[in-house]
Amino acid sequence: MPDKNRTMFERSAEVQWLVDRLRGNKPNEAVAYSELNEVCNRDVQGEGRGALASARRILIREDGIAFGTIRGEGLRRLDDEGVVKVLPSSLKQIRNKASRALRVSACVQDMANLDPPTRASLIAQQSYFGVIRAMTREKTVHQIEERCGELQRKLNPAEILQSLKDQGKNGR
Repeated sequence: MPDKNRTMFERSAEVQWLVDRLRGNKPNEAVAYSELNEVCNRDVQGEGRGALASARRILIREDGIAFGTIRGEGLRRLDDEGVVKVLPSSLKQIRNKASRALRVSACVQDMANLDPPTRASLIAQQSYFGVIRAMTREKTVHQIEERCGELQRKLNPAEILQSLKDQGKNGR
């Protein structure tokens, strides 16, 4: 049973056991959920899900190690190619979340009744989510990938916007 008297930033024993076990995986090596259950004496697909999620975040932050899921079976440590292959699903999740937030924001019945700071906040947030949704469209992502491929480096936000603007002028 987890210690209820720990401060929020203290790592639980279960999380540390999972970190230690997963840290030993080599790239592309899988580990079964059943083994992880034994490591921390909890069902990592049930009540131990949070401990496993924490362990995965710690490994990304501290060791640069990422794991993908094998549905219903376990985890697989991602090699460099694997990391790149899972990123599009994150873009899709971000796009979907931005779309849902825009739909929620559209539930405001009467913007005129909002006080000016609240109305400005709503409009700004709708703008942010609109930009996120637009920037995570498949076509836009492909355009940015092409430009990064040409330059062989990351683009800063101003360069991304300029690149998209230029491609729009060129009809691409």
